Amino acid sequence: MLASLALSRAEYGRAMPMALCLNEVDLIRAVWHAVPPDAVPVLAAALPPPYLPRLLAFLAAEIDVSRHVHAILLWLRQLMLFSIATMAQWYGRILVEMYDEWMRAEQIAERSVVSICGFEEEHAIEHDT
Repeated sequence: MLASLALSRAEYGRAMPMALCLNEVDLIRAVWHAVPPDAVPVLAAALPPPYLPRLLAFLAAEIDVSRHVHAILLWLRQLMLFSIATMAQWYGRILVEMYDEWMRAEQIAERSVVSICGFEEEHAIEHDT
């Protein structure tokens, strides 16, 4: 499998989109765990926009079962920073098609962070959807 080969070569920029394209949770988890923290901003910035909702949803699910909360929060922060800029640059039919999916994934991730951090609902960010 090409994604596993890219992962074994530490080609995270290739392995992550491949794993997300295949949508195999175990493979996504393997790539996610292997990425060094200092590489997260670069990968988050380079991730193709169609994979943003899928990775956000994966991380939101992981936050409930993983011991790696700090790593998840690091990824979520970087994805939010770069995904907002990326989505702002996107236009036309693709943006309209992806917007609802992206917002659902972002809201799931936010609720997970809020529950993990112990914030009350009144401190959560409200969205215009």
